[in-house]
Amino acid sequence: MASKVFAAIDVGSNELSMKVYEITPKKGVREIDYVNSTVELGSDTYNSGRITEDSIMKVCEILNKFRRKMREYDVREYKAYASSAVREAENSVMVLERIKQHTGIDVSVLSNSEQRS
Repeated sequence: MASKVFAAIDVGSNELSMKVYEITPKKGVREIDYVNSTVELGSDTYNSGRITEDSIMKVCEILNKFRRKMREYDVREYKAYASSAVREAENSVMVLERIKQHTGIDVSVLSNSEQRS
């Protein structure tokens, strides 16, 4: 079996990050890249209950950079998760739809218990 490259994306309250892993039968899982960028989604959600248009566009811009990085590594599989800032935002469904529309990346929202584990 050849090596496989996988990306894990975290859309957090204060930061978006992506780790890229190489998975091989002999060596197992090895992290080969890590990128991150700050976006204060938590401030939006906890101050106004909604994620602002400006923040949504920043998230999309960052995720598009992540997408280009995934192409560099020929990533064919990824998982993208959002945590409390998106989960608790009144406009979370719209935010997730806009992310998908502008980036092609499907982001799932973690429950509180999933996030803690």
